Amino acid sequence: MVAGGGGAAHRHPFDLAHTTGTALAVLGAMLLLARRWPAVVWLPAAVGAVPLTLYVLHALALLAFPPTGDVRAAVFLVNVAGAVLVGVAVGLTGRRGPLEAAVSAASRAARGAVRRRDRAAGQPESSQ
Repeated sequence: MVAGGGGAAHRHPFDLAHTTGTALAVLGAMLLLARRWPAVVWLPAAVGAVPLTLYVLHALALLAFPPTGDVRAAVFLVNVAGAVLVGVAVGLTGRRGPLEAAVSAASRAARGAVRRRDRAAGQPESSQ
């Protein structure tokens, strides 16, 4: 969304290029920081490791408690605090988020089914 709200996400190819370049610069900076000071990037990495879980929790929270009036800042702060708490909790376990684990398990099961089907049909396995 364009700053100030109400507009299309990217109105011009240059805006999309700027957004992509900024994201890549932040990613590169975090990777460089992680090499030298891994503790500095632990928190954002923990939160970033559970995007699907956070998205679903965010959507459910908005359904259960729709924001009313002029509470944007409070809703934002509650969302950030919740994301940090979930990210830290999952990060400390050293495991994936619950929805990320479910998607990964479904993907592995589908891959296994395709491989079994291909072997039964006498087709060579792909390298992927």
